[in-house]
Amino acid sequence: LDLSKPAEGTALRDIALIDYVLHAGGISGFMVEPNDPARIFSVNVAGSLPILELARTGRVRRLILCSSIMVYGPGRKSGGGELLEEDYPEPISVYGASKLALESLMNGYVGQFGLDAVALRLSHVYGPGRTTECFIREMITAALRGSPCTVAQASNSSRQYVYIEDVCDSVELA
Repeated sequence: LDLSKPAEGTALRDIALIDYVLHAGGISGFMVEPNDPARIFSVNVAGSLPILELARTGRVRRLILCSSIMVYGPGRKSGGGELLEEDYPEPISVYGASKLALESLMNGYVGQFGLDAVALRLSHVYGPGRTTECFIREMITAALRGSPCTVAQASNSSRQYVYIEDVCDSVELA
């Protein structure tokens, strides 16, 4: 079901009361559809409207949105340092901007309609089932083969990885 298409989004209208919705659909990273910003926005933002409407009409007790740390961008703090959850987001990709736009839209629904919703800003998830590029998988595969592993990232680049089971625990707690 492509909820960014209005005709398909109407399929949610007849759903009865649901306790929780985990909204993890959409474009799942900056490496997916990198040259089609309109598609990223259509799927991640417009495609989420039917889910927000489902929750607004009272048929969902709580909405849990999977967002991304890509909303933060690289961090432009003077003097460096860690980014904090409270830091102002400055995404540098259409993907990150689409996730921030969706969070803002969700917060608008929370404020205007009293929606019970939370966004989880997930970092780079690794573990069984991942199909897109993942340095952790490449590193483990190289180690199992006994071969060297080359890191393509710049030496000053840092990434925060989280194991899929920890993400599942976070979702369950939310």
